[in-house]
Amino acid sequence: MALNLNLSLLRPWHDHAQRGMKIPYVTAYCSAKKELRYIAAEHVIDTHNATTQLIAHQVQSFHPNSLIIEAPSEGSGVMPKWFYEYASHGIGEVAYALDLAIRNNINCVTGEPSQLQIIDGLEQQEFTKEDFLSWHICSMLKHRYKYKTLDTDNIEGAIQEFRKNLLRQIPIAESNCNKLNFYNWYHEKLHTSFHIEHLASLDGSPSKNNTSNYLQKIMQAIDNVREPNIVNTIHQQLQSNDKVLVIYGAAHEFKHKIVLQNLMSQHTITSLNP
Repeated sequence: MALNLNLSLLRPWHDHAQRGMKIPYVTAYCSAKKELRYIAAEHVIDTHNATTQLIAHQVQSFHPNSLIIEAPSEGSGVMPKWFYEYASHGIGEVAYALDLAIRNNINCVTGEPSQLQIIDGLEQQEFTKEDFLSWHICSMLKHRYKYKTLDTDNIEGAIQEFRKNLLRQIPIAESNCNKLNFYNWYHEKLHTSFHIEHLASLDGSPSKNNTSNYLQKIMQAIDNVREPNIVNTIHQQLQSNDKVLVIYGAAHEFKHKIVLQNLMSQHTITSLNP
């Protein structure tokens, strides 16, 4: 039986708070001989938590043929070589899942589009490479600040580190985002001078309305590229595998739920924690 994908059923991010489920949890779907389980993960920075326990339990009990994870992409589900090395000693649920897949000889792909696909999608929505690079720097600064791993006395060094790491993946060297250019971009787009405390306080969730800040508008444009790519990857993996396990952040699971309910004939939601 063919599985028909309807991308028009994707839900926007701003509805995800209504999901009413304590994360992490698993949604289980089946259709004919196909089974899909979707772990709505809590993003973590260690490997000893409820999310990684749930991943291990599902791998051991469900015996998936394929894992789909929220990892960097070179396109078509392929992860860059450096991420495999990182996963072998990295932390967090994504690295943990990839390492577990390797050790159990399970096919593992990412659901993410490549950075070039994201840039192409942003440009189609009238954003620029500089917007993407500056948004990336803001996201990394916010992340480091949140987890207290940012040297606030060396913002310049952090900016150059994030720029260099991104340029390893995509050729956008013409966007010469040094500290001065970044600060000018920040002032122009967010209507205030850069301060890490101000950036940390900004809502960066996907949104595009009259009250959305510029980071939210970029994030919404990125979501317009990411979310169809993720569910298309799920669809593709179900074509060639009988049991597929998806491990993505809980907000994604909520956005994808109706698409997957329509794709598969039956579904149940349960925490399925060991």
